[in-house]
Amino acid sequence: CDDGHLMCSSCRGAHGEDCGRVAAPCRLADAYAGAVKLPCDYVKFGCEAGLVVYHDSVDHRRACQHAPCCCPERDGPWGGGGCDFTGSREMLLEHISTNHSRQVILMRHGQTGRLSLPLARRWQVLVDQDDMANRHRSVFLVILAERDKDAAVSLVCVRADGDAPGAPQFSYKLAVEHSGSGARVTFELPVMKSSSLPAGTPWPDEFTSLSVPKAYLSDDIVPLNIHIDKH
Repeated sequence: CDDGHLMCSSCRGAHGEDCGRVAAPCRLADAYAGAVKLPCDYVKFGCEAGLVVYHDSVDHRRACQHAPCCCPERDGPWGGGGCDFTGSREMLLEHISTNHSRQVILMRHGQTGRLSLPLARRWQVLVDQDDMANRHRSVFLVILAERDKDAAVSLVCVRADGDAPGAPQFSYKLAVEHSGSGARVTFELPVMKSSSLPAGTPWPDEFTSLSVPKAYLSDDIVPLNIHIDKH
């Protein structure tokens, strides 16, 4: 610019807002910035992007599908033990099956599935069956919590790239039916929350969870109907 500041093309817009004297990017700065490359932070979790141009590294890190997630058994608001596992979603599924002996339940977007889940389980992992051949499968965590007068059920998409541009979004509907009367309680959320589970399984809050009267339970089993749509 007229003040002698050297800018590459990617920084020109932001600099122009501060300086107001930007005429054209410096080709030397472009060449220099383009030559500076870094490995992805998540190579150890399976990222094969290779070296990433420095000024693209932040966007790559936000969108990298190998960005790590934590184990649902990580110590959090539930108290108790704690599992310090951290890894990609694919690694997490293997960890849950092997280290915690938890079966992963298959489901399909756009179809309603019925699950019978004990409250004591606290969480259950779902995977989209249509993604089975994809290394970057959609992983969902059903969260179950017992409260004084009722039970709470919520759903979260397990991923670290949920706020990346172009990342798929999901909505869901939960329903529980009373076995005697046929009465139903339902809950719908237009945009599912995403989380890398930094504190393990989150406690379901009142705004994103289904409240289930205990009279709807069979012992401590929640007869849950679940429907997930992908947008």
